[in-house]
Amino acid sequence: EGSGAHRRISVALEEALKAGLLERREHRFFFSHDRVREATLKDLSPERRAGLELKLGRALARDAGQDDEMLFAAVSHLNRARTLITERSRRERLAAMNLRAGRRARDTGAYGAALNFLQTGAQLADFPSRYRLALLLHEGACEAAYLAREFAVMDSFCQSVQQQAHSVL
Repeated sequence: EGSGAHRRISVALEEALKAGLLERREHRFFFSHDRVREATLKDLSPERRAGLELKLGRALARDAGQDDEMLFAAVSHLNRARTLITERSRRERLAAMNLRAGRRARDTGAYGAALNFLQTGAQLADFPSRYRLALLLHEGACEAAYLAREFAVMDSFCQSVQQQAHSVL
């Protein structure tokens, strides 16, 4: 069954490549244009789309290693599917992945992306149960918001850090 499914997927990908819908770079496939991706995704139900995002995110996360683009793609897919991630340990793992992606994005000067990752991670990590992770996400979001010149967001995260921190930072 696995090899049959693999064969069907390979044939479908080859057809999409020939039709110009996909491009192959190294061992990865990309939509040839954002409009092709949008047209493909708009026909999916929200539940089916979230399920696909979850599968894609998990597959990319397994292969991400130290590759920033793979990390960003994996975390973005998983974030879009986060309503399907209900197990506490998996939500905490996703929060930690958002912290890592947020820091990497910040370090490359992508402050808006950093803020997005860190905000999402902060939503996933509870202060009482995952204090250290939540604190790092909130501190990071405060810094990224400042760098992205999102001062109202910065104020909100800074206030949260002040209220939740056990000691002076």
